[in-house]
Amino acid sequence: MNMKKITLLLLGIINVIGIGLVSPVMNQFAADFPQVSATMAAMVVTMPAITLLVGLAVCAAITNKVQRKLILLTGIACTVVGGIAPAFLNNFNLILVSRGLLGLGMGLGMPLQTTFFAEYPEEERAVLFGLNTGIGSVASAGLLFVIALAELPWRSAFLLYGFFAVVFVFSFLFIPFDPKRSEEEGIKTETAETTQKLPLAQLIFYYVAIFFVYVQYFIVPTTISFYLEQNGLATAQAAGLISGFGTLAMAVGSIAFPWLRSLFGRWLMPILFTVGAICFVLYGFPVNITFLTVVYCVLALFSAVLPISITMKLTEVLPLHCVAVGSAFFTGAIYLGQFISPYYQAMAVQLLTHSTEKAYILFGIVVFILGCIDVVLVLREREKMDV
Repeated sequence: MNMKKITLLLLGIINVIGIGLVSPVMNQFAADFPQVSATMAAMVVTMPAITLLVGLAVCAAITNKVQRKLILLTGIACTVVGGIAPAFLNNFNLILVSRGLLGLGMGLGMPLQTTFFAEYPEEERAVLFGLNTGIGSVASAGLLFVIALAELPWRSAFLLYGFFAVVFVFSFLFIPFDPKRSEEEGIKTETAETTQKLPLAQLIFYYVAIFFVYVQYFIVPTTISFYLEQNGLATAQAAGLISGFGTLAMAVGSIAFPWLRSLFGRWLMPILFTVGAICFVLYGFPVNITFLTVVYCVLALFSAVLPISITMKLTEVLPLHCVAVGSAFFTGAIYLGQFISPYYQAMAVQLLTHSTEKAYILFGIVVFILGCIDVVLVLREREKMDV
């Protein structure tokens, strides 16, 4: 594996853990800022998710006008500075600004990684997408274990963002500038790509699907401790262990993606939707801790493999110059879903007579409907190929 591929895979660590790295130390952080309300303190975690959407929009607007390497390096630099800065700041508002800078940088870089992957042949691309999420998940678990086991103070936890400086150096050294094209070549390429008809209905379905999947899935890990306590199943420590197993399941599923894709072909996504729907329904029946752990891990695997499958599909149906824009919309749908998930859950529970269990059953029904729509898309795709 050459250094460019290794660098691209290192970028995946930023994408997976960039926002949630400091979640375990937020109780310490809040204790050092007693004048700040709990809601405002939580903004330290959620602020990057908001500014990340701005970064995605900026990246989509300039990606075909500015060298991708320059945009990428700017994004990583913002991520490093915004990530480390709170360790040296005592003003809460400045800490929020730095967290916003972190999100902006992540948004600038995320779509570009997909465009670099899209340049590789299909089978190689599938392996890279799978390894990307898998390595990111393992690194995420490792850094979180470091924070927990070493009992790091909150300022030291922010210093862990310094690891991303290594990613900056690798990107500077091993990501090449885009090759210069003559004006005539550029016109020919642009004409050929712009005349390609985009499957807008299919793209819209992917964005809507990943939004609903993530707005529902994100509720599971963020409320696991409350759900276990509510049903008298286990302690907060058990919730941490279940989350760890779920992270490992995400890594296993991601790394196995090329094999799963080869095994199921175009039916992989409908199968994933079916598995996800079943698991959401089963999660609404908290029989015992072992049962919930197994269901949680399968849900985590589903949440890892589905976005990889859709991203892979985007690189197949979009011309190269549109991949960054398509990826920006896709990533935006994921993070928007994560941001809205608490309100979505509250609405579902309120609608279903204050029953959390019934809400999970409803989530399963939504995912099943999405799977049915995807089956229709697969059948239409087969008809077109047969003609």
